[in-house]
Amino acid sequence: MAPTERDVGASPHEDLEAKELHEAVNKAVQHLTPSERRLFEMRQIEGLELDVIAKQTNIAKPSIKSIVSAARKKVFTEIKRLRT
Repeated sequence: MAPTERDVGASPHEDLEAKELHEAVNKAVQHLTPSERRLFEMRQIEGLELDVIAKQTNIAKPSIKSIVSAARKKVFTEIKRLRT
């Protein structure tokens, strides 16, 4: 993976913190149901627009928004649990 502007010049502490956060997110995502995980990854990780996700999954945009929102809350809750 190519470094971003944010990565350039990061201290070893910042690098470690970023790595730990990345690992926590990956673990947290594993606690989602398969459908939550798929939609969360499409929206939050791949950055796809709702229209694109709706066409690819045949799920209504309001449902996608609701599922992704709930998945995001679950991921954040799990990250907090993992990091304490």
